[in-house]
Amino acid sequence: MRMTVGGTLPWLVAVTAFVAAACWYKSTVVSVPAPPETSGVGAMPGGYLISKDASGNRIDLHDTLKEQTKWNRWAALAAAASAVLTGLAALIPPPPI
Repeated sequence: MRMTVGGTLPWLVAVTAFVAAACWYKSTVVSVPAPPETSGVGAMPGGYLISKDASGNRIDLHDTLKEQTKWNRWAALAAAASAVLTGLAALIPPPPI
C-alpha cells in the first residue's frame, strides 16, 4: 500500500500534537535539585535562589525555570509544526477510499 501526502499529514499532525502535549507536561513537572553546598531556602551565597517544590524538596529556582523554559520552547515548536501541518492537510484532499 502506497502512502500519499494527504494520507500521511494527519498522522504527522497527531504525532506533533502528542509531542507538544508531552513537552508541556514535562515543563510542569521538571525541577532541578538545589546544590548540596547550600542549605535552607531563599537567596544563598553564590547567587543561588533556593525554593521548595510541592513535595517539599529543595530546588534551585533559577535552574528549574531555565529547564521549564527549555521544555516550553520544544512544546511551542511542536505545536507550531502541528498547526502548519493541519493547515497543509486542509489544503490537500484526502486520498480516495
